[in-house]
Amino acid sequence: PDSKRTDWLLLLAVVLAGAAVTIAAPGNWARAAIHPEGGDMLKAAAVTGWAGATIALPWIFDVKLLALSALVICHPGLGGPTPVWLRDSRVAAHVLAPLVGTLVITGLFFAVAYSTGNAGPGRLHNYLYGVFLGTWLVSLAAWRVRLAPVLPETSMALGRTTAAAALAVGLLISPNSTNAVRDLISADGVRQWHDARVARDQAIALAVKQGQKTITVAHPVKTPLSFMDADLTPAQSYRNDCPTVFYGLRELRTAPE
Repeated sequence: PDSKRTDWLLLLAVVLAGAAVTIAAPGNWARAAIHPEGGDMLKAAAVTGWAGATIALPWIFDVKLLALSALVICHPGLGGPTPVWLRDSRVAAHVLAPLVGTLVITGLFFAVAYSTGNAGPGRLHNYLYGVFLGTWLVSLAAWRVRLAPVLPETSMALGRTTAAAALAVGLLISPNSTNAVRDLISADGVRQWHDARVARDQAIALAVKQGQKTITVAHPVKTPLSFMDADLTPAQSYRNDCPTVFYGLRELRTAPE
């Protein structure tokens, strides 16, 4: 017990140290400074509720995740026993795991909403989804211990077959899969897009070398479906700000389509 307590204290110390470094990072303060709408507790609470309803709930009701969950519950070789670090908890693991995970995710959404006044960029949601998925799987393992003994074997077998089929179909028809197939079919278009982006970057670098401070570049060919469409825009926008600062320009935009 003493060694286990020491392990938990060491883990807590590492987490707190990491949080302190993250909070103190200059980039976070600089980013918060450009969001004067931050610092409002009521707005942060409203944004957190909105994020939960429009971002987190769709995670839970994703058919692929639900199919995977059913497969883990019904498959005797998946899920495994309750993790050791939850087995001796004074609070039941199937309650503690989802409760802690929900509090962490809610707290992170609230912290971002309080500092910026919004729910944050998509890449942040990707990180939060990682936290959510870890919470979900640990909770699933804990619930499996309680549910598996009371489920009839015939129901388990049918559940395994149905869940495996649903998971396979869901993965095959997901946008990532279908977009990748469509891009592979039109590989020449993907290469054209890549070559056009490289040529445009070279043109920007040459114009900067010649001393230009306001640059308008040609609009690129259509972005492949497998890539995020976060290209430069004709009007100055946040998409243009980063390369504008990187190249030391006053303005960088694309020509109208």
